[in-house]
Order: sequence, then C-alpha cells, then structure tokens
Amino acid sequence: MSVADVMENALPSVVQVLTDDGSGSGFIVNEDGLVVTNEHVIEGYEVVEIRLGTGRVTYLGEVIETHSTLDLAYIQIDSSRPFTPIVVGDSDKVRVGEDV
Repeated sequence: MSVADVMENALPSVVQVLTDDGSGSGFIVNEDGLVVTNEHVIEGYEVVEIRLGTGRVTYLGEVIETHSTLDLAYIQIDSSRPFTPIVVGDSDKVRVGEDV
C-alpha cells in the first residue's frame, strides 16, 4: 500500500481539534464519533470544536476523559450521524522487518 493509499483511507477519520488557544489533530475511533487526541491539546477545556478532515464540517465535542501521564484525551462528537472510524493494523499480523 502506498503512502497516498494510506492517506486516502485515513482522511475520513482524521479530525482537527480546535480550542480558543489553538488546534491539534485527532482521529475517530468508532461510528459514534469518539475522537482520540492529545491531552495537552484540550487541556482546560470541557467542550471543543471538531473539524472533519475534509475541512468543511465542524461539530462540537465534549471532552469525556483525559490521561495526563499518557497525554491522551477522548472527545465525543455531538452528533447522531455515523462517522468513519480509522482502520488500525493488527499487531498479530506484523512481521519483523516490515515497513511501519
């Protein structure tokens, strides 16, 4: 799979997380719109804006969980529409020496 293929497959699941202080990136992990991002991106916020990878649609998202030691945060997009979750690899199928 080429880098272009990877980008094409991931783009529907990649989001921009926007706060008054700046922005960061994240990705959607389930059809309900659960987003994973870095904790430092949303630190101090309970509600943030989520812009889809296409750049055309923005939603509100509620910060539902953070882990400062791991620098991870979970945000729930406020929408009833289905979202496209990112496809992740299967670590049981990875072989030593493969490109990652």
